[in-house]
Amino acid sequence: MPQAASSSSAISPAPRAGKGRPKAAEAEARLLAAALDLFEEQGYEATAVPDIARMAGVGVGTLYRYFANKEALVNALFQHWKGEFNALVLAPLPEGTGVKQAFELYWARAVDWLQGFPREARFIDLHFHAPYLDAASLAYEEPYKRAIEDFVVWGTGQGVLRPLDPAVFAALFWGPLAGLLKFAEGRPLEPAHLDEMRAALWRALSVSDT
Repeated sequence: MPQAASSSSAISPAPRAGKGRPKAAEAEARLLAAALDLFEEQGYEATAVPDIARMAGVGVGTLYRYFANKEALVNALFQHWKGEFNALVLAPLPEGTGVKQAFELYWARAVDWLQGFPREARFIDLHFHAPYLDAASLAYEEPYKRAIEDFVVWGTGQGVLRPLDPAVFAALFWGPLAGLLKFAEGRPLEPAHLDEMRAALWRALSVSDT
């Protein structure tokens, strides 16, 4: 039974703020929220550091006390939300869970996360191959890859899953969810579409639909 690892979603603590300034955690959270908004609206390349500081309600100097540059900020944002995704979706499975039940549980967790954090999911999907992600950010992909590999080995060993390459399985699992999220264009995902996608994906991945 694969027990998926989860990576920490905590962002490195910021230094204590001085008198009269926003508390460190509050200022950092506001900067990250502003960056997410602007990256969504304008794209990473078109977003300037002063724009982020202005939307967060802090000075540019305050931003640079927490983040060395825009790349550091986008990496912190990616690590935070990818860590949140990993913690929810890749949590250990209940004892005695079968292969199909595990698939359905992973699917339900991923759907819950996407419905709760649609902008954050779009951010992850858009940036996870970006050249400005550093090694620490790329490492947040490893728990997902390991969980997929463990699941495929377990499922094929049980004679339930087709012998697919784990990379193909990973793409098939995430791709439909990301596609539905894009087509929804900010609207809630349709439950019927999600059920149809889950059933179709299981038919594609499994030896038999049982």
